[in-house]
Amino acid sequence: MVRFVSYCWPGHSLVVKADLGILFVYYGILDDWCKDNLTEGMQDFSKDMIDGSEQKNTWWQAVNKHLLSFLEHYGSFCSLNIFRGTLDFYQGCWIEQHDFQGFSGSHNYPDFLRRLNGFGPIIGASLFPTEKFDETNNIPSIASVISEIEQWELYVNDLLSFYKEHFGTDKQEQANFVSNYAHCAGITVQESLSIVLDKITSSNNALVGLLPNVDPKMKRAVDDFMFGYAAFHFTDARYHMSELVERAENLGLEGAQELRRFYEIARAGSDRGPTRWAFPSLQDMIENHHK
Repeated sequence: MVRFVSYCWPGHSLVVKADLGILFVYYGILDDWCKDNLTEGMQDFSKDMIDGSEQKNTWWQAVNKHLLSFLEHYGSFCSLNIFRGTLDFYQGCWIEQHDFQGFSGSHNYPDFLRRLNGFGPIIGASLFPTEKFDETNNIPSIASVISEIEQWELYVNDLLSFYKEHFGTDKQEQANFVSNYAHCAGITVQESLSIVLDKITSSNNALVGLLPNVDPKMKRAVDDFMFGYAAFHFTDARYHMSELVERAENLGLEGAQELRRFYEIARAGSDRGPTRWAFPSLQDMIENHHK
């Protein structure tokens, strides 16, 4: 999680990045280790949340304590989006434990599940801490960025993690968005991948169109995230991208050279970590912190 946060939120202060990293560790714990017991302590969850009682679910007890401090870094609008995204993620994991791909013909189910178990609202809102942005005067811009970045983030992940999920041994990972959509819509996996590419292109074009109209600092935060997010997926070992590139070249597949080019671009940035695109540098942030 340290590498992920360092790549995607390079301009945030060390304190915000540390708290953000801890939050994603909690999400990872839920996703990887708690899926078999998600109903534990959830009977009165909604009622306890409404009347302010402590939650009975142990994961929620822990993550709520961290959220109390983490959300201090954000305004009320961004905080609400982060909390909403956390609720959605829990529900998404709850559904995923059943390894259910959706009923044939249920075209909306794959997108519904993907929005739940993605981090769209969390990532979009977390780009704008109060230490750098005045939320009050930027709600329309922040909302616009969240609406597009959450779609872009979801489908970039679906595309770049498809190889390790589809050809891996984890049964739950094989019930991914690309496979689920193909199953529900009655189309091939290749056609489903093409739809994912269209979604990425649409959100990317929307972001390119709206970013020149927002505060330059906001544009920088979004640009940094997008570059770091793609570079992280291309260079992190768990996605097996080097293996995919080599297999594509060995098989002489169309687009193999372009894939190699993007992979090498990501590696070039990865050799020095996010320092190629991140500003201020880690050293500058440490020096400013001591001052």
